[in-house]
Amino acid sequence: MSKKITEVTVRDYMAPNVIKLKRDMGLQEAIKLLLKNRITGAPVIDNHGRIIGAFSERNCLKAVVDSAFNRDVGGKVEDFMTKGVVPVEADMGIVDIAAKFIESTARNFTVVEDVEIIGVISRVDVLRAITEIREI
Repeated sequence: MSKKITEVTVRDYMAPNVIKLKRDMGLQEAIKLLLKNRITGAPVIDNHGRIIGAFSERNCLKAVVDSAFNRDVGGKVEDFMTKGVVPVEADMGIVDIAAKFIESTARNFTVVEDVEIIGVISRVDVLRAITEIREI
């Protein structure tokens, strides 16, 4: 028996392997890591593994534009990351996360259980969930 759309959770469709960036990582290293892994962003963690922000392709572009005149994409992830990022819970409903995406410019959200990062869910993951459940 298949699940109803209201029974599907973030946990069911999140990507469990999360690339995490350290706050003091160099910009060029972070950009290369995003490109190598073909991801649009990653959570930024402190020395204790707690999420303190997010670094996305948008942050990368800002860094590049800001450095256009000195020809050096320098600095650290923490200088350009988005702060005040709120992770989502793994047991959040897929419909609820879809609504959250509508209200946000974020392309993905970090998924936590208690305070541990256990995954990432993207807009594409939500669309995949909806199409699989509804057979669009």
